[in-house]
Amino acid sequence: MTILQKSRFLRALAAEWRKLWTLSLVWWTICSTLAANIVLTLAFANNAAREKVITLNILDVGLSPVSYIQAGFMILGILAICSEYNSGQIRATLAAMPWRRIQLFAKLLALLLLLIPFAFIIPGMGVLIVKLFYSSAVIKASSWAIIKKLLTVTAYLTLTALLTAGISILVRRTTSSLVGILTYYFIFGPILRKYIELAKYLPDAAGLAMWGSHHSGNMILTPALGSLSLIIWVIAILFVAVIKYQHYDA
Repeated sequence: MTILQKSRFLRALAAEWRKLWTLSLVWWTICSTLAANIVLTLAFANNAAREKVITLNILDVGLSPVSYIQAGFMILGILAICSEYNSGQIRATLAAMPWRRIQLFAKLLALLLLLIPFAFIIPGMGVLIVKLFYSSAVIKASSWAIIKKLLTVTAYLTLTALLTAGISILVRRTTSSLVGILTYYFIFGPILRKYIELAKYLPDAAGLAMWGSHHSGNMILTPALGSLSLIIWVIAILFVAVIKYQHYDA
């Protein structure tokens, strides 16, 4: 990358970061996801304490909401891409930064920088709540085991958001992307996993296997193979998205 290209990329990154930072729907989504995580954690923890299910450890309970709050991270990926198409701002963006590949990479990096801390903090809040208020109702885990699991969940949520961002680049419409992705992840995905063995290699099943969710069902991959499968899906979708993005009319 030449000095000129680096300068263009940094300008594009700064612009994309400002757009994300000032998009109110992004912050509403983050706050709603955090609130939902807290409520679901309390519900799961209260149930574990009431039922005295001593076979569950702190990570089972504290991270139980992840399978549900992942919807918030999917929405973030969709908003980061589709908000400009909804408002028509994409025309101004491409006029100011006609180098589409640079602009798109900057947008995805800005999204990544936003995602990573919240993908760690939000699930971490659930584990912290269980540790502080329900430690007597669950099996404890070492600090290293907790951090390792949180890092894996962070990677999973970040990759899932990037996957949805890639799909949104191809679809370019908020409603279509939202309905399609959420319907697949929460309706068709579980059905396919139940009846089709090869469905374990699809992004939703691979992601669940990646962080060892107990929602993943019987047909699961190892965490390593699940991680590899999800990464391949993300790279493939983004590769196609970048190619298509360079040829789209604004």
